[in-house]
Parts: sequence; C-alpha cells; structure tokens
Amino acid sequence: MNRALEPAIAAMEDCGLMFDALVRAHQLPVLADFARRHPSLQIVINHAAKPDIMAGEIEKWSADLAILSAMPNICCKLSGLVTEASAHWTIEDIAPYISHVLTSFGPDRVIWGSDWPVMLLHADYAGWMQAAEQLLAQLDARERAGIFGLNAARVYRINQGRNISSEAI
Repeated sequence: MNRALEPAIAAMEDCGLMFDALVRAHQLPVLADFARRHPSLQIVINHAAKPDIMAGEIEKWSADLAILSAMPNICCKLSGLVTEASAHWTIEDIAPYISHVLTSFGPDRVIWGSDWPVMLLHADYAGWMQAAEQLLAQLDARERAGIFGLNAARVYRINQGRNISSEAI
C-alpha cells in the first residue's frame, strides 16, 4: 500500500472506522502486511478474497487466509463466491471454501453477503441464500443468526449511530 495513505489509515483507526478490503486471493499477503502495520484497524475481507473456485485453487488461498484469521481485528465476508465458480456451480464446489472460512475465522467473525447484483451472473438471490443456509446448517441458531446479520451489525456498529431528532433536520 502507498505509504502516502498512512495518515488516512491512521485517521480511520482514530475514528473507529472499518476498512473493507476488496482483494483477490493473490493479494492476501499484501493485506497481511497492511494489517500487521495497523493492528487496531478493523478489517473485513470482502468476498473471502475471491478464491479461484472455478480452477479449484484452494491451497495457497487457504494458507494465506489462515494467516489473516490469526489477527483478531479481521473478519471475513462470505459473499461473491458463486461468481468465482462456474456458471453451473454446485454446493460441493463452494463447500470447501466456506468450510475453510468458518474453520479459520470462527462463526463470530464471519459475515454473509449476497453480492447482489453481481451474483446474478451465476445465481439468483434465492439460490445463493439457500446454498448458504444449507452449508451453514451444522451451526447452532446463534451462530447462524450472527453470520446472517448480527455479526455485521456488531462489526459495522450499525446500532451505535447518533440519534438525530426530526427537529434537527
């Protein structure tokens, strides 16, 4: 990352802002270096770093993702996976990737996302949601509720915004 951006990143840390990292699998080592320099910055890895599911590439991606998962300030978003698989993907195609994210980050640091409308290239919303629910069915109700919304509310501090009265508007 460009060192000239360091003051902006420091300001994000000071303000308690979230850094959403839209990276590809080959960029995970760079993200790990960035995260080591900014251990108090909350980071969400979008789309699980877009592993090359179509080509079956998993080993390097899984090793690099595991390194990042050891950092407690990092979460991972389960989204954008179906667009990295073939147009005729199956649950079996994406299962090992979701399993690795869950094993690495644990259910409290995983956030589900639809990646709509991009996901429409390879699935409809209902199909991706159904696949995700099936792949996460082994989790208990609290863990599933976390992944499907409560973790996002906590991580992005959705319920901690300022209340503004209608008179102030």
